[in-house]
Amino acid sequence: MKIKLEHIEAIEAWQKDPCVHSLTCGKNSLHKLPQIAITHEPESPGDTNVSLICPNCDWTQDWIPDIVVTSYKPKEVMSKSVVSRLSAQIKGDTRSEVLLYSGGIDSYVAWHYLGKPKALYVDLGLVSNKAEMVNVRSVVRRNKELGFKIMYHRFDLSGIPGTESELPMRNMFLAMVASCYADKIWLISQKGETNLADRSPEFMRKASQLLTILWNGKPKIVWSPFFNMTKVEMVEWYVKNVGSIDELDKNTLCCYRGEIFCGECGADFRKWIALRLNGGGKHYDKKIISSGLLEKYLERAKANDPSLGKERVEEILAINELLRNEG
Repeated sequence: MKIKLEHIEAIEAWQKDPCVHSLTCGKNSLHKLPQIAITHEPESPGDTNVSLICPNCDWTQDWIPDIVVTSYKPKEVMSKSVVSRLSAQIKGDTRSEVLLYSGGIDSYVAWHYLGKPKALYVDLGLVSNKAEMVNVRSVVRRNKELGFKIMYHRFDLSGIPGTESELPMRNMFLAMVASCYADKIWLISQKGETNLADRSPEFMRKASQLLTILWNGKPKIVWSPFFNMTKVEMVEWYVKNVGSIDELDKNTLCCYRGEIFCGECGADFRKWIALRLNGGGKHYDKKIISSGLLEKYLERAKANDPSLGKERVEEILAINELLRNEG
């Protein structure tokens, strides 16, 4: 059968199986095993060609015996090697990238960090979306001189059971919508929250392969540039390289309840910590403390709650020490 993108892992598994005869060029027994190559037709970027190439001679082949695929039992959806190959196909093509923009600190900082790519706001029909939309449009108006333009897309998930902060498959839905606008999708997650199911590097690798398959082999990459930076470090980068902490606060909204800052949800708590540990956000102290949110998180941090992650535990303890020192 003709080799397709989804056959790559079956081929890799076959080549590692000691109980079968490996695929070879057949010209010389000393030649190394064939390499897998992915190419695209210049006239039709969506057409993907996958072939086997011998590293020691000019042999190439775009088909494999049916048994290589039919005998394969996948252990997982994808491998890192597949995504790294796909990523190489669209690396540097800024015309085919889009940033999923929410109006929060993460995506606002990311827009500057990534060199101001085109941005997409997806209205999921959730409680927070109405306030987010108002905020996003006001940010666009205030930042016209920066070339800040945002596309909008309505994708109503309001009927799906789940809370605002724990909507099942939320980031997968966002990635699917964004794949209709570009090939490289920036879905922002950062160090300290990759323990969440749809914010980890593994999730994004699997989403990349799944979208590539669904787009008939056209490479689609879902990724975040901040896997080595916490939210606090992202804000620090912004203050050092872009603008003031007050400007960042004014241009972002994170609240799950759709308010400017309710002080009672996890999103507001994380924003507060990122601002406070960078010298801003003091005007939010009263709401955070009176809501009891700080006390709850501090209790979990002192117990070293594994669901918080190492970085967030350290940040919560650091903010508590900061408040104590301030009296």
